[in-house]
Amino acid sequence: MHSKKTLPSWLTLLFTVTLLVTAGFGDEDNEFRRISLALEKFSIVYPQQKVYLHLDKDSYKAGEMIWVKAYLLNGLNHLPDTLSTNLYVELISPFQSRVEIKIFQMFRGFGVGDFHLSDTLPEGLYQIRAYTNWMQNFDEAFYFNKNFPLTNPGYIKLISPKQARV
Repeated sequence: MHSKKTLPSWLTLLFTVTLLVTAGFGDEDNEFRRISLALEKFSIVYPQQKVYLHLDKDSYKAGEMIWVKAYLLNGLNHLPDTLSTNLYVELISPFQSRVEIKIFQMFRGFGVGDFHLSDTLPEGLYQIRAYTNWMQNFDEAFYFNKNFPLTNPGYIKLISPKQARV
């Protein structure tokens, strides 16, 4: 007789716990859907673009050409991005000054271009940087950056009179 009374209270407790756990998951599902929809709307209003440049070599000598293939991708699904048609590609010196900037035409997320490295460039670690006009609305950390060494055995470094006095 005693066991019959505990069985219904055991079932009641099990039912209550199951109901509470199920109700909690329902709230989490709604919260997950709400967050997911908000992120989807944000990515439509502010799409993220990713750029990658494929260079023909890892290091260069003064007087050579840099051959470049550019890839512009949608940051959400990594499919070719067709929103931007111009890609700005900069060549930056070891002194952080811009040596040259070119605009590569992008077609269905792909583009090609080149840079001629002058034989008067000093040796050092140069940088190639790429971005779209849309990417300029966001942090520069999202730009594509790649460093490469440039050698120029024929470069003669001249000293200015001011440097000679020091």
